Amino acid sequence: MLSIEDGSVKYSTQLKGKKVLDVQFSFQEGLIISVAAEKSFLIIDAVAGTITECQLNNMGPKTTHCSTCWDEKGRAYSGGSNGLIYIWENGCCTSTVKLHEEGFVCALRYFKGKIASGGKAG
Repeated sequence: MLSIEDGSVKYSTQLKGKKVLDVQFSFQEGLIISVAAEKSFLIIDAVAGTITECQLNNMGPKTTHCSTCWDEKGRAYSGGSNGLIYIWENGCCTSTVKLHEEGFVCALRYFKGKIASGGKAG
């Protein structure tokens, strides 16, 4: 994590064996970051120095997560390479939504209660 103000590195970690495809800051207080990665979805608390590999809990198939965003209530979202959008709370998948019939969900953005997504087919 880089400080824009002074150019200093505020937080750095290596996610060994993980290809990172997207990162996003949470709206919550602190420095909580979601990480969309190959075959995993992670939550990093940069203040506490913890990394949580989120659990699917049989809510959807394992996939590569290509994009991520947050809502103001602290829920994280990820777009899978399988066309599903995964919804995460407290490090666990709570549901999935099928919006893209073809390929990966490569873009997710949250704004005022709505999520826009983009994928392979548009």
